Amino acid sequence: MTRKRAPPRHAVASPGATGGSTLDAPPADPPPAGKPRKLSIGKLSFLGVEIGPIELPLPARWGLGRSLAALAVLALLGLGTGLLLVRGPLSEARTALRMVRYDLARDALARLPAWMAWWPEVARSERKIRLGLDFYAKSLDHEALGAELRRQRAAAPADPDLMVLEANYRLAQGQPDFAQVRVLADSARQLDPQLAEAWFLLGMEDDLGGNSSEAIAHYRKAVEQAPESPQYRGNLARALLDSGARDEAIAQYSQIDAYPLARLEQALGEWSAGEWGRARQAQRDALQMLDDARLMDNYFNRRAWLFALAETGVRLSASADKRCYALLGEAASSLLGGETQTVFPPAACKDPAPEIAQLVAHDLCRYVAAAHAGQVAVVAQLRQALRLAPACPELAAETGTSPTSATGGST
Repeated sequence: MTRKRAPPRHAVASPGATGGSTLDAPPADPPPAGKPRKLSIGKLSFLGVEIGPIELPLPARWGLGRSLAALAVLALLGLGTGLLLVRGPLSEARTALRMVRYDLARDALARLPAWMAWWPEVARSERKIRLGLDFYAKSLDHEALGAELRRQRAAAPADPDLMVLEANYRLAQGQPDFAQVRVLADSARQLDPQLAEAWFLLGMEDDLGGNSSEAIAHYRKAVEQAPESPQYRGNLARALLDSGARDEAIAQYSQIDAYPLARLEQALGEWSAGEWGRARQAQRDALQMLDDARLMDNYFNRRAWLFALAETGVRLSASADKRCYALLGEAASSLLGGETQTVFPPAACKDPAPEIAQLVAHDLCRYVAAAHAGQVAVVAQLRQALRLAPACPELAAETGTSPTSATGGST
């Protein structure tokens, strides 16, 4: 029987082999490379802000760690979007709070969607804003306001806005502790040098203490930080007027709009200059503003007017009291200008409160009798009509002392 021979095997010598042979299978083709997986996000548009498009690489195999990492990336993306959304309104609210414009701060945060109220900084700001708005509301509950202020101060003892609020709250008391007001205002100013209200409060405390040079310096800082705030520029003008810088004071008053107190105090400067007609026009402008209910509902015009006399202070909070003060001044200007038929006190303020009568009498002595010897007799008649002694106790000729200053302000 013949045995069949097996077919020869094909031998492939390894390159460079010196002997023998190795058998190698032909190499397999490499598997085709797959395209990397990505998460594509188109443009995100929210409240006018656009982000994207964005592509995030995804791992080929998902483990717990990689899944959590991807979720973290998405969470950071959402956090960044939130920061972008709140940054503008929060910045505007911060600027408004520095000059205690709680109305503007409220409007700035109102642009945010309601769901962002949980954002910590937004929530803190909204609590302060609500407290500030309550403080300047027409009907003020001092007890409830004080309780809420104490709660917020305890939670954030180093918050400069709350320090300013507490200072103003203390000023609103019957017998405020001015030393504590100064401590609060100075602490707030150190924490935030741009806080205009803190500089204003320091100036007012200096003013009430008779330190006019320091008051002017502090008021200038307040105006520098918030040049459009009428109460800051108004107090600067009044301090300048009382220090003898009449022309600069009137120039400052002329830059203030829609604020009747500025016009009334400008009239005092005109009295000092003997410009009775200009004084009367400024007072009539103030009365027109005081009769404008919408204007007087403005935040600034809801604040009380504060004046410091020689031995006491005068606070005019009610609109009727502010209007009575303006009416008395306007009638006095008419008489000083030679309109002898003018009735004084005018019928609309026939029986002024004692503190208003004392304030007007003081103005007449300081800005008319002290500057114009020819008007002393007229001033005496006006003081008598206010049921006060005809002679000006402030005049050096009567007492041997210098005229006493009055400080106008609002808080």
